[in-house]
Amino acid sequence: MEGNARFVSQQSIDVNEGADRRVAVSKGQKPFAGIIGCVDSRVAPELVFDRGLGDLFTSRVAGAIADDSAIGSVEFGVLEFKIPLLIVLGHSNCGAVKATIEAVETNNFRAPGQIGAIVSHIVPAVRAAIADGCHGPELVAQSIVGTVRATVAALTSSEVLAPLITTGHLKVVGATYDLGTGVVTHLA
Repeated sequence: MEGNARFVSQQSIDVNEGADRRVAVSKGQKPFAGIIGCVDSRVAPELVFDRGLGDLFTSRVAGAIADDSAIGSVEFGVLEFKIPLLIVLGHSNCGAVKATIEAVETNNFRAPGQIGAIVSHIVPAVRAAIADGCHGPELVAQSIVGTVRATVAALTSSEVLAPLITTGHLKVVGATYDLGTGVVTHLA
């Protein structure tokens, strides 16, 4: 969060980005946090948290959903590198969430290729937000938060991660990133 504060205030420092760091991490990595985030090009975790090479173990998938590959990736990172913190990072105005809202509202779930697999992970959060009476920008925001919470729940119920959480070796938190302000906010 200190790195995010530097990013927001445009006080970024040269954190682990030089040639010496590149050579050092070529021999091995010791990331101190893992992130499941969205593929959106405006939400690069290393920039958002003002970190450099080898600091963050990231898995990015549209909507920051918890599909099998994302979960397996962070499970590997936690086991292999003893990562103590996982952050699920959703973001404002997420296109995957907006597309899912449109699919739910029009009852048109046809999507080319594997896009439907992403939508299916987001639909429960959208339906829950609609059931809570959300609409417009509030529907988008609550659907994003719901998707982040669903990803956190999937991670905390992982047979690999759950024992580490129980013993205090791993913490999993949800957060959202505001595209306009650059601020990361932890979910309660």
